[in-house]
Amino acid sequence: LYFINTDYGIPNKPAQIWTQGETEANSHWMPTIDKPNTRFTTQIELTVPDSFKTLSNGELIKQTHNGNLRTDVWKMDKPIQAYAAMFAIGKFSVIEDKWRGKEVSYYVEQDYEPYARDMFKNTPAMIEYFSGITGVAYPWNKYNQVVVRDYVSGAMENTSASLFGEFMNQTKRELDDYGSEDVVAHELFHQWFGDYVTAESWSNLTLNESFASYGENLWRRHKYGDASADIQCSDELEKYLQYTKRQDPPLLRFYYDDKEQMFDRVSYEKGGAILYYLHGLMGDSAFYKSMNVYLTKNALQPAEVAYWRLAIEEVTGQDWNWFFNQWYNKAGHPQLDIRYAYDDAAKQLTVTVTQKQDSLYVLPLKAEIVKDNTIQTLDWTIKKRKEVFTYPYTNGVAPVIMPDSKHWLVGELTENKLPAQWLVQFEHSSDNVLNRKLALMNVYKQMDQQASQNIFNKALNDKSEDIREIALQLLQKVTVKK
Repeated sequence: LYFINTDYGIPNKPAQIWTQGETEANSHWMPTIDKPNTRFTTQIELTVPDSFKTLSNGELIKQTHNGNLRTDVWKMDKPIQAYAAMFAIGKFSVIEDKWRGKEVSYYVEQDYEPYARDMFKNTPAMIEYFSGITGVAYPWNKYNQVVVRDYVSGAMENTSASLFGEFMNQTKRELDDYGSEDVVAHELFHQWFGDYVTAESWSNLTLNESFASYGENLWRRHKYGDASADIQCSDELEKYLQYTKRQDPPLLRFYYDDKEQMFDRVSYEKGGAILYYLHGLMGDSAFYKSMNVYLTKNALQPAEVAYWRLAIEEVTGQDWNWFFNQWYNKAGHPQLDIRYAYDDAAKQLTVTVTQKQDSLYVLPLKAEIVKDNTIQTLDWTIKKRKEVFTYPYTNGVAPVIMPDSKHWLVGELTENKLPAQWLVQFEHSSDNVLNRKLALMNVYKQMDQQASQNIFNKALNDKSEDIREIALQLLQKVTVKK
């Protein structure tokens, strides 16, 4: 329970009171068994000066005035997990939207009232989209979002009332780029994955955080297209891979020194990347139906990772133990090394894929082959220490392979492509921004003058602002080196 400037000792700083429950802190201000598998209904009464607004879970069912004071009664009649109970008090401006008749409100400091809808951009549209893909209409009576001062984290998915730090306080001009839409989507998707169905223990935390992280990407793809979503996928994967230089524990962890350790790049970014891979393998229909089965069968209950697997198996009629064993139970990640050998006499390309990590994975992947200016998709399954594929030349010209063209691999991949081959990849990836990004960055690393000139000329005029930005950043590095 946090009291912010309630003695008014700091000028121009609002007085606020707010709570933070996750992981196990709500027992500091109310009697509860402070575990994620504890659920209960709430009725919270708050007495405040009449100039202050209050917020809590569920519905405001009663207000009583007593002179300059007011008592607000908030009631949540569906059982929620212990850490998601909350309240907030402050001199907020409240801006209201609607979604299918339900209240969608933004509680912000009065100075930011004109920008509230921009700060929480597209919230009603997100609710509609997430309700559609899950097949579960937003399950709470309303959705509020509140911005507070001196918050101890980034944001928190309290049931029906998410709380955000003051990083959200931005003017419309500051929000002209992407703003904080990813965070808004993340906390909102938690209302299904984390609140409606909750990880039964911190060991299973990824059930909450991987879905919320992947929810950001699903919304981006829906609203802004594949290129924006793919770049985000790449950025999130890179955060995880950087983290593995220090440690790389399993996604599902039953042994840890402190529960706070579960809130890491593995539970979030790696978990989200695995869902992206799984989504690709299953396809939209089966993936979304599996989410629906998981949510409806476990509604308002704690769940384990195995429940998610069982939902998938019910929908697909297939055994997915192989996938969950290697991605959820195993530490580490795949490290693929791809070598291309050209036999000009036999007119044949030999591709050797080696798994460099200790424990082997089974990796269904989509590759692409460029030959005679056409692109064909290849289905690869990498499961042995070393896999070998051969492809004939076309009209005397060696083909170019683009492995993992869907970028499903939650791991590292290295290739021995030559600069000219990276240029071919760039030129034949007009609809694949990550293939172009890889080609651009590898040509830069190899410092081939002719290939660099060609690829940078193309990249600086690319249709993707991300590719143009990467090209400018790389050119700046070249200038600095000189």
